[in-house]
Parts: sequence; structure tokens; C-alpha cells
Amino acid sequence: MTEKEYKTLNRYIMYDTIHRLRHEEHKSIQWIADYLGINFRTVKKYLEMDPKEFEQYSNSLNERDCILGAIQGLHR
Repeated sequence: MTEKEYKTLNRYIMYDTIHRLRHEEHKSIQWIADYLGINFRTVKKYLEMDPKEFEQYSNSLNERDCILGAIQGLHR
């Protein structure tokens, strides 16, 4: 599994966990953020996305070029 695939999988797990905690366990946004160690705005953003929107968002992150990676490649 590549690093990009690993990050994508983790993002989907995070999305699913946030929705499960909110809708099945009725936890607050702040509680979820504290529990997962992420910003409450991230929790809110993920909750506002339906699965299709999240998939598009996740794909857009995967398509970004890594500027730091290009710079690191120059110094090797």
C-alpha cells in the first residue's frame, strides 16, 4: 500500500468514525474532536459532507502536487 493510499484509507475511516459517533452515539462535535484529536472545524466539515461530496473532496486532496516533495527531490 502506497503512502497516498494509506492516507486516503485513513481519511475514509475518519469520515465514517465521525458520522458514527455523531449519528449513532449522539456525541457532540467538540467531544468527537477531542476524542479523535482533531480540530472541531474538521469534524463539522466532515459532518456537512454527504458520501459523494466527501469522495470528491478526498480525490481532490489526492490530486494535489506535493510542493515539498519536489523541493526535496532537488536536494538529493
